[in-house]
Amino acid sequence: MFNFDDLRIDRIMDLDPFPLPIGFMFPGAELSDLAAPQRSLLGWHRIDFDHAEVLLGCDSFLLQTADLKILIETCVGENK
Repeated sequence: MFNFDDLRIDRIMDLDPFPLPIGFMFPGAELSDLAAPQRSLLGWHRIDFDHAEVLLGCDSFLLQTADLKILIETCVGENK
């Protein structure tokens, strides 16, 4: 949750992790293409090296003021 004066922003977690094969996200890519520094930076929480998957997080955000509520759907949607 973030607060900015009269605006409040809440994260609504939909799917985390949302695993996708690395070849789906980056056609032709192999995990071996990642150099050691990138491997340690991405770590276990965004790349599953054992299954060659990219682990995405799919979230929505709710913006609220005293008079207004706005839902920002950033990803998956109804056709999961």
